[in-house]
Amino acid sequence: MEWNKEALKSLTILSLSVFLSISISRLLFNISIIEGWVIGILFATFITVFVVYLKSDSIGEQLWACKMERKIQSPIVAILRENQCENNIQDRHPYTSFLSADWEAAIRRLNLATEIISIDQLSDKYSVVINPYGELYPERDPIKLDSFRKIKDYIAKGGIFVCAGGAAFFYGWDARNSNRVTFSKQVQGLAPHQGNIFTPIFFYPPVYSLVDILINEHFGVNIIGDIPAPQGAAPNWQPIFQTHSANSDIRYVGNISQVGGTSDCWIFRAAVPETRCCIPFLRSNVPNFGEVFPIAGIPYERGLLILCGMNLSSGATVARNLNLDQTEFEKICSTIANLLDAYRRRVVSYNWKTGRNF
Repeated sequence: MEWNKEALKSLTILSLSVFLSISISRLLFNISIIEGWVIGILFATFITVFVVYLKSDSIGEQLWACKMERKIQSPIVAILRENQCENNIQDRHPYTSFLSADWEAAIRRLNLATEIISIDQLSDKYSVVINPYGELYPERDPIKLDSFRKIKDYIAKGGIFVCAGGAAFFYGWDARNSNRVTFSKQVQGLAPHQGNIFTPIFFYPPVYSLVDILINEHFGVNIIGDIPAPQGAAPNWQPIFQTHSANSDIRYVGNISQVGGTSDCWIFRAAVPETRCCIPFLRSNVPNFGEVFPIAGIPYERGLLILCGMNLSSGATVARNLNLDQTEFEKICSTIANLLDAYRRRVVSYNWKTGRNF
C-alpha cells in the first residue's frame, strides 16, 4: 500500500505520543522499563494495524457505500440557481425554457425532496444535482474552471449531475463580469492568398468546434452536429424524430419514450455510440448519423453525468397539440426519479467505478 507524506507524518506523531504516554505512566505508576516498552510496542502495533485497516481500499469502499446507502434511501435533488440567468434572455439558458423553479416543482410532484442551491453550495450531500441552464452552467472562474472542477469532483464521489438541453458545459456564465464565456475553440478555415499559398482565417459569424469542448476533453463524450434537412423537405422542417427504449435502457430508467404522451423528440447535440463510455437511457435513429442517444448516462469514477441532447426551447407542437418542450422535460424528470428508484432497489450499481452494489 502506498502512503502519502501526510499519512506517514500522522502515524509517526501518533506512535511517539503513545510511547510518551507509556513513559509517563511508568513514572507515575512505578512500572518497570521493560513493562513500559512492552506496553508501548503493543499499543504502537495496535494503532498501526488500526490505521492501515482504515486506510485500506476495501474499508474505504465500505464506508463510502454506507454513506451512499443513506443518500439513496432519502435522496435530495438539488437544482442550481444563478440569479443572473433566471430571466427571459435566451443566451443565459440556451436551448431550454425551464428554469430552477420549474424543475423544483416538477421534481416535487414526483415525491422527491428538493433544494435550490448555488454552485458554491454543491456538495456530496445531494444525490442528484440539476443544472437547468441548458448549454450554459455557472462558472466562478472561467480561467481556472473552478466550478467545473467542483462538478467533476461531485460526480467522482458518486453524485448524479444532470445537464438539460444541448451540449453540456459549452458555455459558462461568469457572474463577476456578467457575461457568457464559450468553452470551445473557434473553427478556422483557409483562404487563398498568393498562388498556392493559403492563409488561416476565422469565420464570421464565429463557428465553434463540437469536438474541442469540455464534455469531450473530460468525459470522452462525442455529440452530433446540426442535422441537415432531407432532400425535398418543407421550408419549416424540424429535426423531430421518434424515440424508443431498448430493454437495457428500461432496466435503468424504465420505458421513458412515451412519457409526456409522445415518443417525439427534437434531437439536438445528442450523444453518439462513439462516446468513450455511454449508457443510453433513450434512443433515436437520425439520418446521416444513425443511432443517437437523446438521454444518456456517462459514468465517471463512482458517479454519473446525465446528458440530455434535446432542444427544450423549440416551441414546437406535435400530435394532439402537445407541447414538445414539456414532453421532453417530463422525460428527463422521469429519468431522474426512475434511476433513483433503481438505485434504491439495487437493480443497478451506484458505484460506477467498480460496477458493484453494496
